[in-house]
Amino acid sequence: MRIILRLLPFILFSAISVHGSTDIYRCKDKQGNLVFQQKACNDGQVTGTGSEHRAWRELRALTADGISVHKELRADVASIKQCKTDMRLINGKLDGMRQRMQRLSGSSPLLYKSYQDLYQCMHCKTSAESFCHTSDKILNEAMKSLIQT
Repeated sequence: MRIILRLLPFILFSAISVHGSTDIYRCKDKQGNLVFQQKACNDGQVTGTGSEHRAWRELRALTADGISVHKELRADVASIKQCKTDMRLINGKLDGMRQRMQRLSGSSPLLYKSYQDLYQCMHCKTSAESFCHTSDKILNEAMKSLIQT
């Protein structure tokens, strides 16, 4: 019995630590009601018309494009050339967002960080793909506040 009492604080701490690592997302269901869930909200829930909402949707699409291009990247010349062609198109879209993202950098630092990571994602080398996934994670964080507005 004493052993159990001595171990109880460690057991409780372990349970709290495991439970505390779960992300909870505040989202809206199809009827617009507030719901809490353990997975990121659906992209369609960011429906606002403000500049932050529009930038988020564009960054999300470009991030998905970057991830898709990296999935097709192989260690052959033709694959690398195709990657560079595809990434030039995405890079052009990022360049078109530059001024808008600089204006949003103060009010939306998460969106700006995602934007910066996307530039790193545009390189046709295997290490660049991690920047695409980082951008995606940052956009999931930004989504939490954008759904509220």
